[in-house]
Amino acid sequence: MVDLRDEIEKILEDKGKLSWAEEEFSAILTAPAAAKRVDPWRRTSGFHKLRKREELVVVRELWIKRDELARELDISQGRLLSDLAISTLAIASQVQPLTNKKQLEKALRPIGIRARWMEYCDLWVSAIEGALAIPTEELPPLKVKGDGLPHIKIWRERFPEKYIPLSHARPRLADAAAERELPVENLLTPEFMRKICWNYGGNSASVTEVASDLASWGARQWQIEITAPILSACLDEKEALPEPVKEEATEQEGENEAEIGQGQ
Repeated sequence: MVDLRDEIEKILEDKGKLSWAEEEFSAILTAPAAAKRVDPWRRTSGFHKLRKREELVVVRELWIKRDELARELDISQGRLLSDLAISTLAIASQVQPLTNKKQLEKALRPIGIRARWMEYCDLWVSAIEGALAIPTEELPPLKVKGDGLPHIKIWRERFPEKYIPLSHARPRLADAAAERELPVENLLTPEFMRKICWNYGGNSASVTEVASDLASWGARQWQIEITAPILSACLDEKEALPEPVKEEATEQEGENEAEIGQGQ
């Protein structure tokens, strides 16, 4: 392993990337613990099918009980009760009683029951009963306001001033990454690029301002030195680049040209 380390170090040094790697290693060693997710149970598979707050609270209580048990047994949550099973039980809880093993099996039969799920049947029943006993005013809201950015698919139509710099930043960062033989996501976290375009879209921002923001979000110094000037320049653009032609369309055009050629 020492020989491998030495060889990798030599390669990085030859490519002028050793200092980048050292900065990455240092950042990993000193990185704080990841922030705890708010309402992680809302990420349960099948959650999008829920339409009632009474269903949400069942998901929450089942998720919490499953999480506690999984930690105690040091086992994957999904092996105890799958996400799909949780959302299925939540929906079923509004149309049929779920107070014993037989009733749980009936509700889960359409998705295929796993024997392991039923080993802790009493715990699941208790969680469901506890959820259904919670007063209406204490039920979780159907939706919570997220702190993330809108999906980029809607930027062009609904937020054109944000989309303009984004349309330029994507290819320019991709080119900068290719020049340095890097995946573009290693050059800069894509979310940081989107946040710069969103926060400043429609306005200019100096390299110093962009660099300051990138640093506050955790970008490395080597990343900032390369990408801050690029992003700052993109913010000065006045028109969006045309959307890239999809590969499927390009392939279809090629097939059509081939057919025309054969017919001549």
